[in-house]
Amino acid sequence: MGIGYDPPRARSSIVLNSCVSYSELVALYWDEKEPHRIVLGTKFDSKLHVKTAITMWSLWQEKQFKVVESKLRRWHAVCKFPAGTTATGIGIISTTDAEKARECHRANRDHANFSSAMIALCIRHHVRQCADFKVFSIIADIQDRFGVSISYKKAWYAKRKAIEFVYGGWEESFRQLPSYMFELQSQNPGTIVEWKHNELLSQRRTNVFNYVFWAFGPAIHAFQKAAPVLTIDGTHLRGRFKGKLLVACGFDANKTCLPIAYAVVDEETNDSWSWFLDHVRTHVVKYEREVCIISDRHKGIFKAMESAIMTRAPQIHHKFCLVHVRANVLKKHKGPSVKAKIWKLGVSTQVRKFDRRSRALSDVSRGAMRMLDRITKERWSLCYDGGLRWGVATTNMSECYNNVLRGVRELPIRALVDLTFWRTVKWWVQKKTKIEHTEGELTPWARDMLAKNDSKGRKHYITVIDRDIGKYHVRTRGRIENGVSKGNNVQIVKERLTREGMALRLNIVDVCF
Repeated sequence: MGIGYDPPRARSSIVLNSCVSYSELVALYWDEKEPHRIVLGTKFDSKLHVKTAITMWSLWQEKQFKVVESKLRRWHAVCKFPAGTTATGIGIISTTDAEKARECHRANRDHANFSSAMIALCIRHHVRQCADFKVFSIIADIQDRFGVSISYKKAWYAKRKAIEFVYGGWEESFRQLPSYMFELQSQNPGTIVEWKHNELLSQRRTNVFNYVFWAFGPAIHAFQKAAPVLTIDGTHLRGRFKGKLLVACGFDANKTCLPIAYAVVDEETNDSWSWFLDHVRTHVVKYEREVCIISDRHKGIFKAMESAIMTRAPQIHHKFCLVHVRANVLKKHKGPSVKAKIWKLGVSTQVRKFDRRSRALSDVSRGAMRMLDRITKERWSLCYDGGLRWGVATTNMSECYNNVLRGVRELPIRALVDLTFWRTVKWWVQKKTKIEHTEGELTPWARDMLAKNDSKGRKHYITVIDRDIGKYHVRTRGRIENGVSKGNNVQIVKERLTREGMALRLNIVDVCF
């Protein structure tokens, strides 16, 4: 079989006349939705489309081919294992070729002509809809559509090439990034973009960057009205050029994730974390209120939080993620109930419960309790954090958002930034829709929490000590749980109005046993 094709041309440049209808003209082009329909005069958009079309046709026919000529305007392929004929027309075939022909007809084997580039052309629509299209899903899709089993390696390369088809190449993406960032900043007021260039590699008008930071204006504005808590985390980039994506997330009034700031860096080092957090402090937190930053115990974050810009008033407070603290303890001290007891200890909000749970953990694993004692308890426990964490014990929010961005991490850098923008837009649209369907001034989370606390509080006994200063005597309800007497605890509490005047918080100033 020999195939000739025209170099790529825009379909819109074709002139219609009365002799050829539009439907007939469109029918001249090969349609991958009907890959088996190839007739004399069929046109193709590119040489890759020609090769893909013939390959799909050969898959349908359960045959393989070999290319004997490949030029700019001509591509010639023939059957790989043809059968010859005698002068009388009787078919002849050698024993060796017969075995190869039978091998050729085994459709469940990896087809030699079905290259990763052709597979990429077939799956590009899936990659456009879902950047995190799994390799095993590619294998299953090709098996289902064409009856061909491909290797994991070929599917992996096909996905990488499909990403290039849809989002462009990695090198070109880096070249486009500065102009894209400029447009992003100019079209979205309040958006911040910062660069750190490599002075040794940058030459004249060509700059080479080490880090890039961006934060969208609406997200920065929203954080000023949200709880003063940020969780930070880093995750690997898995494209052709490796790196790390750093993310800072807050919480909205409905206790859901508020993505605020991002940075692409080479590695998680002292320098990269310091650079990222300095910009978070300058552009996101600013110098208007104290903010708590929750993270794991990475050495780079430790160093960054000790810098002068972080200790300036109003101060930035650094707290540890309880999940990471617990994981570090469990590496050396394991036990059937150690994991649960560490968690209960960390989320305790009363000194009485904290002390009781400390003793319970010591009874199970003294080593685990000693290891926790070596970490300043103000850094990891809700009981001694002074209310700075606002009840947030972990970095789960930023880690969950990293999972949302998992597919994005494999994309070229310009596409990565672009998708963070559009997913932020989608976040705002969803929140706006939810707000429009919310009754009253409270968010669903706040309303549910208030109802839960109100139900619990109605079972307490309260005596007013001093109404003017908001001081009360509270006795909890006594009860029996699993044969153990609980409750009947007396606490002296004092209400305090927050600076914004939006909510009341109760501080326990004394506890009576």
